[in-house]
Amino acid sequence: RHAPTLVVACRVYEQLVPEHPAGLQAAEVAACGWVPLPRLLKEDCAQPLSWSALVGPAGQQWDGWPSVDLHPLLDLEVAPGASSVAIHLRNFSVHSFKLWGLTLGIVN
Repeated sequence: RHAPTLVVACRVYEQLVPEHPAGLQAAEVAACGWVPLPRLLKEDCAQPLSWSALVGPAGQQWDGWPSVDLHPLLDLEVAPGASSVAIHLRNFSVHSFKLWGLTLGIVN
């Protein structure tokens, strides 16, 4: 007998009309922003993650994983009630956002 298989389908859409997200829920999505589609289409866009350089020694376990730099990150929106995220984002450069892990696997 085979174990059930999880199939995840993901889509990346090109936004043609400028629109801000409405109704973010901190329990689901603490923050989101836009990245130009060509940034994700470059052949060599995935590079090894250097998370410890951003967050310190606690991030070493994630170093080396494939990641895509999400610079330039545009129109960052933070969900109401995600105050700890907002405080963290003030100290976190918009140049530091990465697409990696399960999310990168889904988009890829």
